[in-house]
Amino acid sequence: MDGQQVLGALSPFSQEEYQLERELKNIINRIIESNSEETIPRFADYRNYMTYEILITNDV
Repeated sequence: MDGQQVLGALSPFSQEEYQLERELKNIINRIIESNSEETIPRFADYRNYMTYEILITNDV
């Protein structure tokens, strides 16, 4: 436990960020373990869970 505190003090990431990373890994592992031919491609395609704002700067 003391080693974790030392590493935590030297790390650029907060405890909350480590917790979020663990949760994300658990979610990804559950998706992979489901071995669903429908679910895996849906989550593999970033367009299904990210949004973008496209700015056009050229009038032509």
